[in-house]
Amino acid sequence: MLLRLRNSVASMTGMTHAQERTANNLANAGTLGYKRERAFVEVLNERIDVNGGPHSTRAIHQYVDFEAGQMEQTGNRFDFALEGDGFFALTDQDSGETTYTRAGRFRLDENGMLLSSSGKNVEGEGGPIQIPLESREVEFKADGTLMIDGIQAGKLTVVTFDDTSVLSRRAAAEFSAGETESVESTATVHQGFVEHSNAEPLEAMTGMIKHLRLFELQQRMLKGTDENLSQSIRSLGRF
Repeated sequence: MLLRLRNSVASMTGMTHAQERTANNLANAGTLGYKRERAFVEVLNERIDVNGGPHSTRAIHQYVDFEAGQMEQTGNRFDFALEGDGFFALTDQDSGETTYTRAGRFRLDENGMLLSSSGKNVEGEGGPIQIPLESREVEFKADGTLMIDGIQAGKLTVVTFDDTSVLSRRAAAEFSAGETESVESTATVHQGFVEHSNAEPLEAMTGMIKHLRLFELQQRMLKGTDENLSQSIRSLGRF
């Protein structure tokens, strides 16, 4: 009976974490470049005790699903989307930290610096991308090459990683690689497009309903087990 209590508590804890993860995905379904959180349960050391009760060690592994989101054409010359594996590189002006993103909605500041929506410098091969404000034609080629009024003036840094599991989330759509070195990406740069979140609202809402029902089921089982245990203790107290 105590084993049943423990299993119910473990299941309810897992459902709580799953609900939080799914709610975060739903909240970011409209965030450009957002990558949904997923998880799987690894069951280890399955065994039967002397009383015939099942035991196991369960580990929940959470990971980021880097599947590409849907691209939308905006016509904005400072909107960018990547087709293929890759990330734009951003640099924080204060800390110098480099982060990586698929959210390519950029803008120019008063000095012509190309900035991300979070205000970080967008990196090029020779340093942060800077575009003179008086430029008439600004074109980025499919390989990221920057052409200003018909003259090559730089190239967007687009990188990828052999193992994306090394990336840790810093913001909704930004990731840090720590000490892991990036490699050059062959992704195609699409100017005038953005990439949407890969979190599906319907999938997230369905998941939240499922998790809630499973939680309530375990809650009822826990309450029933607790009542049975209390009844047994009261019965023993009569002797």
